Amino acid sequence: MAEFIEINIPLKKLYFSFSGRIPGAIFFMCSFFLFLIFLLLSFVNFAFLMKFDEIFPILRYWIVVDIPLKVLIIWSYCAVSIKRVHDAGKPGWLILFPKLFLVVGLILVFGEINKSFGTKIVVEWVFMEFFVFVILCFLKGTNGLNQYRWSVQSGLSGNLDEN
Repeated sequence: MAEFIEINIPLKKLYFSFSGRIPGAIFFMCSFFLFLIFLLLSFVNFAFLMKFDEIFPILRYWIVVDIPLKVLIIWSYCAVSIKRVHDAGKPGWLILFPKLFLVVGLILVFGEINKSFGTKIVVEWVFMEFFVFVILCFLKGTNGLNQYRWSVQSGLSGNLDEN
């Protein structure tokens, strides 16, 4: 029978704070939720590209909402990823390494320096990010206390409320 872990972490700290630890199951659920929101935003962007803005004129102002929401999604994904790496006792900076490939690829594509090479880097980043996601889902966390606080699975309360 499956055991369920009761975790009392405020959503604000779960999605926006870079401190603390979370187990793989919570990481998967948070990431899946963020992915669904991203898909919904992408669907609205697709509707905008399909000229539905002529039917619904409010879509013309969608970019004002879209960009900040996508920045929040990226921030939140980085936050839960860093917490997951902390659970294994590793520094959160490791999560930012794959993101450098995306930045370099986008600079090459949009800066029109080398579009084909930049596109290749962005595609490789997608595969690398998926690989990192799978590793983070199954990465074994340390039991008890590590340098990033108590394990959520140890049953101690207030693991994110302490400094």
